[in-house]
Amino acid sequence: KNIVPQNTVIQLSENWITIVGAEIVWGTAQKEAKTFSKVLPCPILCTEYFDDDYVEISVYKTGKCIAKHIPVSYESFKRTVGKPIQFIEAFGMNAESEKDLKIIFQERDPETCVHLLECIFKCILWVDIESIHSVRLPELTYLTEYLENKKKKQ
Repeated sequence: KNIVPQNTVIQLSENWITIVGAEIVWGTAQKEAKTFSKVLPCPILCTEYFDDDYVEISVYKTGKCIAKHIPVSYESFKRTVGKPIQFIEAFGMNAESEKDLKIIFQERDPETCVHLLECIFKCILWVDIESIHSVRLPELTYLTEYLENKKKKQ
């Protein structure tokens, strides 16, 4: 809280801290995440989300972006398919998550991608100050049904 006194710092998900504030908006979240990662000893997971048209999921550590996923191009922002191993290493996830992330990173719908990654990371990836006390994680069945359907099509 001392690092970001103008923002709300809250634990919405176990093992995760969420920072929300009027100054952290689309276009500024990456800069804030980079700054936080310079002073906090853990990786920073950052989500920039704009009107279900664009989402960027990035991981910062010691001031550097170490992983990024952008499911669909939007204006000057190009699609960037995330590298599962970078996310797994950043958060100490089990190696079994790699195949699920490979499938999820092929999803091009921003909203679907956010919900799937919320299930994988077990944390809220997008929230604003108005919905901070009512937001909930999607049910895990959302992820398992999605993966089952994708695997059937392969």
